This record gives sequence, structure tokens and C-alpha cells, in this order.
Amino acid sequence: MAAMTDTAVHANQIWAATGKSTLGLSVQVDRIDDNWAECTILTNRDFHQRHIDRCQDDHCLDDPECGVRDRRGKAMRISLGCFTPVGQMYRPIDCAR
Repeated sequence: MAAMTDTAVHANQIWAATGKSTLGLSVQVDRIDDNWAECTILTNRDFHQRHIDRCQDDHCLDDPECGVRDRRGKAMRISLGCFTPVGQMYRPIDCAR
């Protein structure tokens, strides 16, 4: 049984995270699998991107002590319950032009 959400989540939609710690994060829905959206990360969280931008040499990003990684293009799973029209966790981005 699929999770109930107020907004239909479909493949190829783009959603933005709205939480204080996740601002800047956006994902594209690749497919729906039961109660999960299989997504590709399009943009990093603002905090992580600022760190990546400040890093002057690539070895910083490979340093296991650093903990900040460029996640763009990586896969992630998100519960369908996180997608809401009012953007409590993720809000849809209207890409129509």
C-alpha cells in the first residue's frame, strides 16, 4: 500500500528541501518505489556547498576528517510522506517556463 500524501509525486519532478539544516538541497524524483521516492541530488545543502566552494584544494574534500562531500548526482531515497504541497520537508519547484 502506497503512502498517502497531499501532493502527487511523479518521476522527473524537482523538489527543494525546506528545513533549516537542509536549505539549498534539491532533488529530482527518478521513480517511485512503494513508500519511497528514488531521487538524484541536484544541488548540495547550502552549508555543504559553501564549504566545498571555500576548499582551495581537492584533498580537503577527500579528507575523511572533513565529512563534507559533493553529493550532486548521487542517489537518495526519501519517504513519500516528506513531500507536501505546503513544503513542510520538501516543496515542489515549478520548472515550467
